Amino acid sequence: MAAELLAALAGRRPEIRAQWEALLRTEPFPTPLGQPDALVHLIEPTLDEFFTALARALDRPSGLTTYTPSTRPTCPCGRNPLLAFFIAGEQALHEALILSQAAAGPMNPAKRDFGFHTLAATLRQIAHREVDALCSVCLTRPEATAEPKPEAGPEPEPATGKPKLPASNPSAPPPRARRTSQNSNMVWPGVKWASR
Repeated sequence: MAAELLAALAGRRPEIRAQWEALLRTEPFPTPLGQPDALVHLIEPTLDEFFTALARALDRPSGLTTYTPSTRPTCPCGRNPLLAFFIAGEQALHEALILSQAAAGPMNPAKRDFGFHTLAATLRQIAHREVDALCSVCLTRPEATAEPKPEAGPEPEPATGKPKLPASNPSAPPPRARRTSQNSNMVWPGVKWASR
């Protein structure tokens, strides 16, 4: 993507913003955070970051290999409203890129494809970071909703009430002692020492 094409894309920023908002309003996300009025204020800062990152990426094209164009961010519960936000943004940016490329005249297909790849990779890097940040505090993510599993310990012997030690296997090697980080006492698996 040539510098003049980047400038042409930046010149279409008001159109990109308007199209991004229109796409958000076309199919609103079914959660309160996904309502278009809650997301439109993120468009301008995202565009600022996008154009800064795009200019940086064009200075060193090898930095675009982190996310290939086929990888969009995902959400374990599927309720992250930023997924729809960034899909709408990517579509609005691709439309602006197509219009900018068409206005520039005939273009080498490799350069055209590189422009699409660069645009997608740059926006998806931002999208991955933002979606992952919101998912990290989500209360519906699988690890947040899963109940902690109780640790299975030895069952007590009926007569004494003391834990039953596992039966030893004569062919198994004896358990190895390990040092704990709190002190230099040795800890043996399956052996409970009396406290001092």
